[in-house]
Amino acid sequence: MSSFLVGAEVLLAVVLLGAALGKARAEGAAAFTRTLRALGLRHPGLLRAATLAVPGAEGCAAVLLLVPAASGAGLVLTTLLMAALTTLVALVVRSGKEVPCACFGGRGRSLGALHLSRNTALTLAAAAGAVLHFSGAGPDGITAPAPASVVAAVAGACAGLVVTRLEDIADLFAPSSVSSAPAPVPAPAPRPVQNR
Repeated sequence: MSSFLVGAEVLLAVVLLGAALGKARAEGAAAFTRTLRALGLRHPGLLRAATLAVPGAEGCAAVLLLVPAASGAGLVLTTLLMAALTTLVALVVRSGKEVPCACFGGRGRSLGALHLSRNTALTLAAAAGAVLHFSGAGPDGITAPAPASVVAAVAGACAGLVVTRLEDIADLFAPSSVSSAPAPVPAPAPRPVQNR
């Protein structure tokens, strides 16, 4: 298996697993439900189905990506899932609606260019991985040396962790809305004059 393919599969698995587990927590499920409502999904049955189906598909894809014999199916499922999510984010950004991102189960900023860029990159990584896998760089095709595969897996895991915390990282570099200048020191009050 090529080093890129190993790295891409681990990266995508970490991101999808983080998303699925984040939405599995009670707080994450509630945040994701609010996001779905903000997207216009109101029917209780459809809302419940989407709340279960999306993290279920994410978790399933993550597991498939980590099983060598099933990684091709995982790459195809991930490509389709990420393409759908990227399209949804693009539509939200284009509409100008304020929809909170609960991609990883927490309260995130409103869906925007950061999310569109992230999802596009993940879609491209999954699609490139699928092409490589089915063109002979898969489990039975071209193989990378074991040390290169280990380095690729570690790099993919680290990159996956960065992607899951991308909003927090972006916030570190965003201009602060609060002035960083020190607050002015008030002038001392005048002392009363005493007559002696």
